[in-house]
Order: sequence, then structure tokens, then C-alpha cells
Amino acid sequence: MQYYVTVNADGYIDGWSDSENEGTIAIQATDNEYLKFECVRVVNGKAVLDESKLQALQNEPAPISEIDLLKTQNIEFRDTILDLAIIIDNLGGNLE
Repeated sequence: MQYYVTVNADGYIDGWSDSENEGTIAIQATDNEYLKFECVRVVNGKAVLDESKLQALQNEPAPISEIDLLKTQNIEFRDTILDLAIIIDNLGGNLE
């Protein structure tokens, strides 16, 4: 089937489309390659799946979500506030 793709600096497909857009190139691809990102190259107008790159991508840990990052920061801030409360209490509760 024909698709239109964009390719990153490493030569791997980083965007797929069913229609031609500015900056895309026309290629032939099967369902096996379609919508796979960062592990499919274009060779002679055809999508070619890089199995080793696909395997490496699948073995990478999932990126931490922004919500999980904020939760972690929230816990760190809470711990810092508790540490400061202990220091203030040890100083007699007076910062002056």
C-alpha cells in the first residue's frame, strides 16, 4: 500500500500519512511496517523494518509521564518542608 512519510536525521520514519503533504515522500509499506516509528527505513521507495532497532526500542523503559514526575516532585517538596519544620522546631520555633 502507498503511504507518505517523513524521515528523521538518522534515516528512520518519524511520521506517516495516507495523503501527500509538504515534506513527505511516497513509499510502499505493508501492515508489518505501517505506523512503526523510529525503526523503519526507506530503501528504494519501500519501507524496511529494522528488527534490531525495533527490539532495542521495545526493551527501553517507558518514559516517565509528566503526572508521575509531578507526583515525585510533590513528595520531594513535602519531605523538604518536613525537614525544615524539624529544623525550625529544633531552633525553638523562632526564625529571628
